[in-house]
Amino acid sequence: MKIHNWLLFSFVFFFVMSCTEEVEKSSSFTNNKLRDTTYINQSVGPAQEKVALLEEFTGVTCINCPNAHTKIKELIGIYGAQLAVISIHNQDAFTNPIKDTDPALYNEYANAIGTFFGSPAKPSGGVDRVKNANGSLVFGLSDWQSLIEERLQVAPKINLSLEKLSSTEFPLVKAKIEFTESIDAPVNYTLALVENKIKAAQKFPNKTEYDYYHYEVLRKIYTNKLGTPLSRVNGIFEKGRTFEFTLQTELDNTWQQDELYYVLFVTNENTKEVIQALQIPFKS
Repeated sequence: MKIHNWLLFSFVFFFVMSCTEEVEKSSSFTNNKLRDTTYINQSVGPAQEKVALLEEFTGVTCINCPNAHTKIKELIGIYGAQLAVISIHNQDAFTNPIKDTDPALYNEYANAIGTFFGSPAKPSGGVDRVKNANGSLVFGLSDWQSLIEERLQVAPKINLSLEKLSSTEFPLVKAKIEFTESIDAPVNYTLALVENKIKAAQKFPNKTEYDYYHYEVLRKIYTNKLGTPLSRVNGIFEKGRTFEFTLQTELDNTWQQDELYYVLFVTNENTKEVIQALQIPFKS
């Protein structure tokens, strides 16, 4: 009888273990993540509209950069919520503050993205991190609108949602990433914070404007700078695979909370392209 019970237990244990999902261990973690979970949603909702991500490289002493700022305002007016924007002041000769009292708009996060893009000339930018015929991620502002149009026609395969849970000094945000189609490539997610209406002097071709306001300025990235990996289950992200996680988002007390926005986006690690993006105000 004991042998029979032992065999029965061994069979059940083997069956249970063989049905268990094998979750890849992420190679990178952040200290901001408080909790996370993953599961299969058996009733996947319809795919969201595609949101394109425009990453602009700019600087306060770049005399042609105000043209790009004007172009971005025009594009936001055209595409609204289908366009998320991050303005990146990666540190170089064009980012030193003009006035001693002006804030420095560069930071380690901007520098990391600038390096990833190959320290591009300014003004320039990338749309969804797609590459041109030469393999570069960088495009001139005259190409941005056509690239956005192209990218908005691409089915995203991932739905995103983002919700702020608290308004303390260290606000909590809850993100949800749902695969509406299977993807067998590695996928990373990035949560960034941008700020609008930052007053800092800006050079123009024939003048310096001291009461200039900068928008969509990258302030912080709460995941790894170039994205944190999602863990594939059984080697693939199957349709309905859903990740939910809560992140703590520390703020600087000089940032204007009424002008802050979160930007969440997911990327294909193999191609580097942005699959989907989402932007929400810090205060809603």
